[in-house]
Amino acid sequence: MHKRLVLFVSCAAVISLLPSCGEKIDPMSAVSDTGGGQITYTEHIKPILDMNCIRCHTAANQGGDRNGAPPDVNLDTYNSTVEVGLRANARIQAGTMPPGTGGIPSDERALFQGWIDQGMPE
Repeated sequence: MHKRLVLFVSCAAVISLLPSCGEKIDPMSAVSDTGGGQITYTEHIKPILDMNCIRCHTAANQGGDRNGAPPDVNLDTYNSTVEVGLRANARIQAGTMPPGTGGIPSDERALFQGWIDQGMPE
């Protein structure tokens, strides 16, 4: 019995340290940061996109003004963001968007992931 208790305590200690390893953040912590409520495009995601993505990913920009952003990847409206949400999230979570910046802050990445996980509510 004593060996099992030691093993259990050891495992619990290791597990408690896991969140501090690396850059990954639990998207559910983003839900906690919103008071446990739903993460919405309007309240949480649009401000992140406006700050980090819209200068290139807007339908208002054409050609060179898009800084290499594909013409079909726009993040300036709810509908256009939902259309490319999973694709955008992969780049956001990988830290490759916006390019050359190291990505958006980890707490904002977690919010975006939480929004995806909740079904991308408006």
